[in-house]
Amino acid sequence: MVKDLMIDIFNGPKTLLHAPFWRNFSLPWKGSKPSLALRYKFFKDTQLSISKNSYLKLLSFETIKYIQKRTSFFSGQIIKENKEFDQLLLSKSWTDFYPHEVTVINIRNSQNEVFTSSYHHGGPYKGASLKSLRKEVHSLCFKARKKGLTVEEVQIVHTHPTCEVMIIDRDDESKSSFIFNGLSSSDIELAKSLAPFVPYPLRIKAITPAANYSMLF
Repeated sequence: MVKDLMIDIFNGPKTLLHAPFWRNFSLPWKGSKPSLALRYKFFKDTQLSISKNSYLKLLSFETIKYIQKRTSFFSGQIIKENKEFDQLLLSKSWTDFYPHEVTVINIRNSQNEVFTSSYHHGGPYKGASLKSLRKEVHSLCFKARKKGLTVEEVQIVHTHPTCEVMIIDRDDESKSSFIFNGLSSSDIELAKSLAPFVPYPLRIKAITPAANYSMLF
């Protein structure tokens, strides 16, 4: 993580010199504005070419649910409002300073006791082999059962600390667009690869500042 931070600090000024990035970064926001760090990450990751006559608006949970009911954008993803556990994990992502993904394995159980792995700073165990991830899941399940917990579901939970926005074109609102940050194709592929080796239902879950997205395998 420290290495990534130093790379971003070194490359940041060079990125800001690019006119499209700086123009997008300076676009007006309607309503609440995300932290400077989240805005920087959003424009760096999305690399959008946005009309200079546009403005941006953060999507709320209610707006995302409204869009879900009327479109097929989310491809079967379950969208829920963030609760205390989700907010805690987001706080580990340093959204106001250095937004980065944080992952835990959560063992959901009938006793509703919090039983999770340690925090992993990075995507869903990015760089870890599928074998080592399976081993950790089985180890956690064994420890949960040994403690007397009835395992109901294994969850791989990680953060997507970036903005979800509506980009509104002042000249032609029909050209307005949405940026969502739910489960990625790589998240879903990981779950598909891991699920056959997990003796319980497996849920992959991504938490954004606005909502959380999940799928059960």
